[in-house]
Amino acid sequence: MLRDQLRSQLTHGEPARAADPLDEDPAALRTLRIPAVVGVGEHDMPDFFHGGESLARDLGAGEVVVIPGAGHLAPLEQTAAFCELLVNVMKGERPR
Repeated sequence: MLRDQLRSQLTHGEPARAADPLDEDPAALRTLRIPAVVGVGEHDMPDFFHGGESLARDLGAGEVVVIPGAGHLAPLEQTAAFCELLVNVMKGERPR
């Protein structure tokens, strides 16, 4: 998948970036009232931990969930743990 994406970028150039609605209204996330869980991989970069904490705070999502043994691609790297997290959230259980 990454190889195909790189090949496409080299052939066609970088796609135009879509406008970010948060550029117009940075507080827009704070208006959402949906259940949310913010997770990061245990081995992710520090800035993702900081961004996750900020996003969790803005969404009122509670503590950031750290997925053990995962990096940035937690759903691919720790599929069972990620699926368990999703199933538990769908059941209305708070992440452990």
